Amino acid sequence: MSHLLKALSNRFRSGGWRISSNILPDADNIPINWKGSRPDMLITRKKEVVAVCIEDYDSLLKGDYVRRWESIIENGVKLMLVVKDKKSHEKVKTAAADNNIEAVIRYVERGVKKKNSSSSSPMFDRQSKVDWVIALTIVVVLLAFVVLILPDLLSYFKMKDFYQPYDRERQEEYMKKREEEYKGMSDDEREDKVRDDMRLKRDHEKRIKEMKK
Repeated sequence: MSHLLKALSNRFRSGGWRISSNILPDADNIPINWKGSRPDMLITRKKEVVAVCIEDYDSLLKGDYVRRWESIIENGVKLMLVVKDKKSHEKVKTAAADNNIEAVIRYVERGVKKKNSSSSSPMFDRQSKVDWVIALTIVVVLLAFVVLILPDLLSYFKMKDFYQPYDRERQEEYMKKREEEYKGMSDDEREDKVRDDMRLKRDHEKRIKEMKK
């Protein structure tokens, strides 16, 4: 099994692509209804399907590579051609241009790190960038809610919990509760308590009016 194919499959899988290959043991097989030549790897993400073919000096010697590419494209997929040396790179570019074959062509040098970086393409990275933008937007909206709206909501409900309800039964319950609190207080302490309650009530009504503006 090609080390390059394995490295490419790992990169695409980490980018959210589903891998199909009749060569890789940890991938699903290419669909049985596939017509004509099979690519080394088929990658799928949402509605985007790309056939990946690794070309080198030996594969280009066979002479039927152009017909093989055309056969793959006839399945309604995009084509990516990955080449491992400069001579093959130039040959693939020329053959694709001369035969009007639309393909993403990537030249991959030695080393897994370089392979991974060379295999990147805007076609594969576009969705990842969109996902990051959506995630960042959600974070900004949540932060705005926490900073600008949540404090007012908490303050509103806190004051609402304190304030006396208007329905009769709850009003009577509230008055009984206040009488229990006043027991044992001196007249001056009761007056102070009443003044505090009235001040909180006015603050509450003021806050309600401000929130309705």
